[in-house]
Order: sequence, then C-alpha cells, then structure tokens
Amino acid sequence: MATHEPDRSTGKTTDATTSQPDPPEKRLLVVGATLPYAAIAIGLYGFRSGWAAILLYHAAALVFLWHTRNRSANSSLRGPGDGTCTPPAEGTPPGPGRPNRFSVRIALWIAGIATGLSAGPILALLWSPLGLNPIVSTFCRDLGLTGTSWAGFAVYHATVNPVVEEALWRGRLGSPGRGVRGTDLLFAGYHAVVLAPVLPPWATALAVLSIGAAAWLWRQLT
Repeated sequence: MATHEPDRSTGKTTDATTSQPDPPEKRLLVVGATLPYAAIAIGLYGFRSGWAAILLYHAAALVFLWHTRNRSANSSLRGPGDGTCTPPAEGTPPGPGRPNRFSVRIALWIAGIATGLSAGPILALLWSPLGLNPIVSTFCRDLGLTGTSWAGFAVYHATVNPVVEEALWRGRLGSPGRGVRGTDLLFAGYHAVVLAPVLPPWATALAVLSIGAAAWLWRQLT
C-alpha cells in the first residue's frame, strides 16, 4: 500500500510503501478465513448433514478463490513475510549461528513424517478411553454418513478436500513468512466446529493445537 508522507525537511510529500495490507484486502482475508466456520456450522447444525457441511465449505472456498483470482501470489492478501525465508546468496556458507538449510529441511521433513505417522496410532490409543465409538457412530448416523454415503464421503474427503484446502489456506491465504501466522490458527480452529460434539474440551483443544502445528510445519516443508 503506497502512502504519501510529508518530508519534514522540505515540506514535500514522498511515497512510502508499507508492508500492511490495504483495508479492503484485510477484510477479504477475514472473510476468506472465516467462511469455512460458517459453511461447516450451517451444514452440520442447520442441515444436519455431513455432505452439506463439506459441500458448502468447498463451495464457499471456490467462490472466494474465484473472486480473488486476479490477485497475484505476492498479493497483500497473503500478508507480509518475516524475511526469514529469503535464501542467502548462492555459495554463501552457513556461517556461525546459521544452521545449514539442507539439514534443517531434512529435520523438518522427518518431523512432518513422524507427526503424520503418529496421528493414527495416537487416535487408536485414545479411541476406547475416550469412549468415541458410540459417540462417533451416533454423530455420523445423525449426519447421514452411513453405508455407501459414508464410503463416498471418505473418498471425497481424501481426494477433493486436500486440493481445495491447499488452494485456499496455503495458496490464497498462505504466507511466505516462516513464523506462526494467524491463518495457521484459523485453519486449525475450524476443525473445532466438527470435533467439539464428539470430543471432550481438552481433547478438542489438543487436536486443534496439533493441527495448527501441522499446518505451520507443512509451510516450512513447502
């Protein structure tokens, strides 16, 4: 966003470029990040349908992506980076206090793989102690997710949902910075809308924090 600021020594105005998004862009960012909450809540608690929830979510995401299609990857909608992702000049040694970037990337990949592989076993261990079987079964049945409907939903969620979420959260709403961003937390937070009815509060909070950490880690890897 370019602004005109007076030069105190000459009294003339000069152009100054700020790193903050324009107010309209900020509003778009808020809209894009909160649409999933509204869409999923309407589908789950209004229509009482798992299919309605995910289709409304994807429809809202696609409308937002279409509306913002002319914004470049470096648009202010993505927000400013923190500068840490700028690679050093070619041939520059790591130097004191700066770890080798390749080693850090390998470590992050290992952490990401370990996190992904551990999710299933952890859920399996907690499934019975939390009494999730009857709760989840009833919840899914109430949402119409049984039999072939459940199978189709699982396939759709595993194939289409990742593409839409990548385009929305890491594409349009993503950040080039390496620090924790608000969109990491907002992405994790909408899962609470789904998890809260079947998990105790502490487990919901733990799941949301884990998803937020995974979202941040995924940005480091890519």
